[in-house]
Amino acid sequence: METNSNVLGQDPRAFLTADHARLEKLCRGLLEEFDDGSNRDLRAEWKEFEDGLLTHLAVEEKYILPPFARVHPKEAEQILREHTEIRRKLGDLGAGIDLHLVNRGIAQDLIANLGAHAMREEKALYAFANELDGPVREAIIAEVH
Repeated sequence: METNSNVLGQDPRAFLTADHARLEKLCRGLLEEFDDGSNRDLRAEWKEFEDGLLTHLAVEEKYILPPFARVHPKEAEQILREHTEIRRKLGDLGAGIDLHLVNRGIAQDLIANLGAHAMREEKALYAFANELDGPVREAIIAEVH
């Protein structure tokens, strides 16, 4: 990740927010590549985006959502439902990339979902993440990085 974790210190909120921005930029870049019609093999760029997004979701589910769910169960449940939908769209889009048949609608939906999801998490989940113990904050940053 381009973000310097030394600048962000042990602030998971800032780090995860920056990762959201990085992932959205990667996804938009892929969409632009789809649109240019060059039929260039995008699997390397796709892998970077897919791996980054799946890691991001897994880290949230491993470190932040379990304690968050004890305090805010309905919000945690909604976030998990959104993660499931994001993974589904990611799978659909990945299949299209493998077949060189990209569905622009799915790509646009994924970008929109990621943006709305990021806003939800940045408001509630990430503030909570900053309250976690130091070793947990360090693990979040190390695994997303």
